[in-house]
Amino acid sequence: MAKKAPEQTTITATGPDSASFFDGSQSMGVFTGDVEVTHPQFHLTCDTLEVYMVKDADKKEAKPAATGATAGQLAKEGAAGKSGSVSESTDNSNIKQAIAKGRKVVINKLSDTGEMQIGTCRHATFVGSTGDMIMRDYPQVQKGTNLILATDPSTTITILNNGQLKVNGPATTKIIQQEEKKKPAAAAAVPGATTPTLSKPQGAPQ
Repeated sequence: MAKKAPEQTTITATGPDSASFFDGSQSMGVFTGDVEVTHPQFHLTCDTLEVYMVKDADKKEAKPAATGATAGQLAKEGAAGKSGSVSESTDNSNIKQAIAKGRKVVINKLSDTGEMQIGTCRHATFVGSTGDMIMRDYPQVQKGTNLILATDPSTTITILNNGQLKVNGPATTKIIQQEEKKKPAAAAAVPGATTPTLSKPQGAPQ
């Protein structure tokens, strides 16, 4: 039986100010600009993304490198670049942690029932070992007509790997009426933010 190829995560930074930097000593990379992350289980947009890779010393056995340069390979070598478009792909198992920041971080991920849910915040951490996404800085998640809003800056909302939500701290749930659904409700808690075009992650049902 043919061995299944490792799932890939693609990181793209576009715009006139897009840039990337890789620190080999820390096995990490930084992307800035209009950053977009396409993961098999979620889709994310932000202004700045820090990606920390699993070091070779932490792996029990080395894995063959994928065709082409990955973020992990560039991080080993140490590199920096700036252009109108930067794009890298990496094996999901190589990601230790990814930190997304910006005026508005947007996360699209299917719930445990297969329904699309949209999370927004200003700081989100993806934990590679668990597949969980931890949202901070007044996070909120919209699922259907339900909108969960953090009411305290210390509140975190975690979108678990299986799509379930875990709220830690004060929060409230709002039932969105049909007329309200026509408005960008998810942008309400982020003053001055614009509402991006949202898309489903790879593998999501049409």
